[in-house]
Parts: sequence; C-alpha cells; structure tokens
Amino acid sequence: MADLKLYEQDLGGEKWKVVGSDSQILHVVLEPGEFVQIDQGAMCYTDNDVKMSTKFGGISGAFSGELVKSTLTNDGDQTQAIGLAGCNPSKIIALDLTQYP
Repeated sequence: MADLKLYEQDLGGEKWKVVGSDSQILHVVLEPGEFVQIDQGAMCYTDNDVKMSTKFGGISGAFSGELVKSTLTNDGDQTQAIGLAGCNPSKIIALDLTQYP
C-alpha cells in the first residue's frame, strides 16, 4: 500500500497532485470520512483504510452512462492517499471550474 508520509511531503499540504509526464497519476489525499466517486478502471492504489463500494445502475444507469460507479471512502481515523489514472495513457489537466460558469 501507499506510504502516507511520502505523499504528505510530496503534496505540500495540498489535497491533490498530478505526477508523471506521459502517463500521469492523480494522487489524492482523503481526510477521515471523505470520499470520491470514480469511473471503472481509474483506481491505481489506495492506503489501507480506504474502502471501495460499487453500485450498478441497472437499466436507468445504462441510459445515463453510469452503469457501474465506484466510491472510495476513507473509513479510517487518519489521512489516507489514493492514486487515480485514466484507463488509457493520457494527460491530466487541472481546470479551475470557477472560470466556467
């Protein structure tokens, strides 16, 4: 599993960091109780106290494009790290969503 202390140093107090040049990984820090929803195949690694739950959307999910959705939740009492990436080699671009009304 990921070494949490390493990522705390690498992130410099931030909640996330993009690492790599060609095939990038998004390192994300989750506080206790925090969660992220991810697409199928996006998870690279998790710390010990991060738990995954998966929901199947059924027929309505098939029409909305959300047939399978997974949630990663920090069930522990300490900060945990996860790594996410695209299913194919890709670049991750950070966007400031406040710039797009």
